[in-house]
Order: sequence, then structure tokens, then C-alpha cells
Amino acid sequence: MGIENNISRFYLYRIFQSAFLFIPILIIFMLENGLSIAQALFIQGYFALIIVFLEVPSGAFADKFGRKNAIMLSSIFVFLGTLVYALSHNFWNFMFAETIFAIGVSLWSGTDSAFIYDTLKNLKKTKEFKKIYGNIQFISFFMFGIGSLVGGYFADINLRLAIWMSLIPMGIAILVTLTFTEPKFTKKIEVTYWNHIKKAFNYAKNHKQIRFFIIFFMFVYGISESMWHLNQPYFKFVGLPIKFFGVIYFFIFLTTALAAKYAYKIEKSVGIKNTLYLIVIAPLLVYVILGLFPSIWWVVLIAVPSFIFGMQYPIIDNYINKNVKSHHRATIISLKNLSGMLLYATYAPFVGFIADIWSITTAFLISALILLIDYVILSYIFHIKKSKVFN
Repeated sequence: MGIENNISRFYLYRIFQSAFLFIPILIIFMLENGLSIAQALFIQGYFALIIVFLEVPSGAFADKFGRKNAIMLSSIFVFLGTLVYALSHNFWNFMFAETIFAIGVSLWSGTDSAFIYDTLKNLKKTKEFKKIYGNIQFISFFMFGIGSLVGGYFADINLRLAIWMSLIPMGIAILVTLTFTEPKFTKKIEVTYWNHIKKAFNYAKNHKQIRFFIIFFMFVYGISESMWHLNQPYFKFVGLPIKFFGVIYFFIFLTTALAAKYAYKIEKSVGIKNTLYLIVIAPLLVYVILGLFPSIWWVVLIAVPSFIFGMQYPIIDNYINKNVKSHHRATIISLKNLSGMLLYATYAPFVGFIADIWSITTAFLISALILLIDYVILSYIFHIKKSKVFN
């Protein structure tokens, strides 16, 4: 079994690793166990904060000790984190579960992209990265949707059952990682992790394109991921029965999967600048509608920010990958992910607090305002400053 099988094996891996059956009910599960919205989103912010501390060292781990090993360890920790969730009944149990889960996600974040890119580089097919990575995102989000449908069925019986059942595909995913072949990549040995990280950070800081995309990603991801966790409380707020949560999430993930699959075609059709505008404007408009006109009929609009979410990874990661040398690739992508997690870690507890003290609709409107500011900054860069960040 050679490196040429990595892509097909990775597709198979994502089918099982993405079968999270508890996605449509996790926040509601926490609320049913006595947590407030603010506490539930504080836990999500805590998760992101752990990622902030582990994101870059985990990318450095993948650069030094191999992408395959990092992905395998990631799958093991995600499995263990889910197991703890299934056994949890209070705030501190959930905090412990998120700690384990965060270790798994940090080992994964950035490593998947580097694993695929270096595999294609070994095969001299790097031009196919956007298409293949888009396919991987399509598979991931499609399986999130299938998992949500199945999980919704189990959740209607018992919320905790949906979490227990998730352990089956996660266990299979661990076995699939054993079939990967480590792609050859430049391993530049440095004295310490922190020396490696420092060099990667300085590279990103001094590179105009990479610096721009890292900052752009920070705001878009930080806000959209925070608001994602208000979906379930919003569904409950407008009166959507829990048995339909899985159906809505299936629709959401299907649109996200299609966006990831065809992101490269969208960018090719409208150009990178218009694509970035779309990434900011579309969720902004949705948050305004959900905030000003709360209704059960608008829940399908939550699929729009998710569509945008699916677009951004293949596009942004491609721009970073082609401008970064192999031995820093996973670390730089981890820096990008870290920036988004850093804002997410601070913003998620804030919107949870707003939702508890004022209302969920107010939280949506505040997020729309922040995206409006982001849009103004983009306009300044593109039309007034006329920055040539894409040259």
C-alpha cells in the first residue's frame, strides 16, 4: 500500500470520523443537564482557548513527527472526549470532556491540509489540491449531515443515546488511520518546538498574503463559529421541535458540503476579492434577519453562514499552502486556525452572556454589526488602499 492510496483512504477516514451524531443536540444536552446558555458557550470558548494554546505546538508536532501520527492521535483523543461527554452530567464533567476533545482537534487542525498537500506534492499533483481538499470538506460536511439525521432519531428517544452511538464510527476511523502512508516532506530539525514556532510566526508576520488571510480568517471564523452554537437555543426559542433538529442540520451540512466541493469554481467565476466579500456579507444579512424577525420559518437561513463556512477552508488554505515551505506548512496553517480560535474563545462566552441577559436576537444583531465593520475594512483595503495582497 503506497502513498497513491492516501487520498482514497483519507476519504474513507473522513466518512467515519465525521459521523458526529450528537451535533444537533449538544448545546441542548448541556441545557438539559442544568447549564445556562452562557455556561454552555463558556465551555465552547474554553475549548477554543485550549486550542489556542495547543494549536501551533500540535502543528509543530505534525511537522516534526509526521502527519499520520498526528491524525491518528487526534482520532484517539476525539473518541475519548466523546466517551467522557456520554458519561457527563454537570458543568465540570463537560469541561473535562472539552479538554480531551480539544487536544484531539488541535492535533487535527492544519495537519489534514498539510497531509493532503504533501501527498499531492509527492505525486506531483499539487494543482489538484483545491479540488481534492474541497472533496474532503464535502465528504466531511455531508457526513455531519447524515450523522445529524441519524443522531436526531436517537436524540428523540434519548439525548445521551446520540452521544453513545457516535463512538462506533469514531472507533472505525481510528483503525483507518493505520492504513495511511506518511508522505515525504522536508523535516528541518530545530532546537525546540518554540524555535520552530517562532520562525513560522515571523514568516507569517512578514508575508503580506499570509498575514492578510490569517487576520481575515480570524474575524470570519471567530464570529461564525460562536454564532453556530446559538443555533440550537434559537431553534428552541422559535418553537422548533427537537425531532426536527436533525433534519435542519442535515440541510445545513448539505449546503456546507456543496460549498466546500465547489468553492474553487465559485472563486474562479467571481474572483478572490468578490469571494471574500461574499464570505462577509452573506452571514451579515442572515444575522440581521434572524435578529429583527425571529420566526420558525427563518431557521433554514442558518444554512447560509454554513455555506460560507464551507467555502473558506479550500480557498484560504490553498493560498497559504502555495506560499509556505514544506517544513512550516502545518505550523502556518495552525497559526491561521489559532487566530480564529482566539477570537472564538473570547466571543462565544460574550454572545452567550448577551443571549442570557438580553436575548438571542440581540446576540445575532451584535454579530451583524461586527461583520459590517469587517466589510468596511475590506472595502478600504480593496478600493481605497488598493492593496495588492493577491499579487
